[in-house]
Amino acid sequence: MTGLLREELNYHGVVFSDDMEMKAISDHYGEEEAAALCVRAGIDVMLFCHELPRAIHAFDFLCSEFERDATVRSQVENSYNRIIKLKQGFLKGFTGIKADQLEKRLARMNHQRIVEEIQGSL
Repeated sequence: MTGLLREELNYHGVVFSDDMEMKAISDHYGEEEAAALCVRAGIDVMLFCHELPRAIHAFDFLCSEFERDATVRSQVENSYNRIIKLKQGFLKGFTGIKADQLEKRLARMNHQRIVEEIQGSL
């Protein structure tokens, strides 16, 4: 990710993983090894879509790696900064929404416009 996306393609946005529980990953790597490889590769957000204990295990492992390994700490801090920048760009002025208004607001959102805004900021 770092070499191709960040350096060669000059992409500085947030990078999400595929589902860390899919067979192509989980059949070959445990949660710890997969999480460590993702962080070192420059993945900002790892998706665990099915089993919460797996996500917790990976998170706990990364917390200990963050304390132990300066490279992991640097990658996590860089990811944090990219995620905060993304949130600031798309959540300006957002102060929350009442539960009864959520469905109405989601129905009004133009998702294609949001995708185009994200692509335009690249």
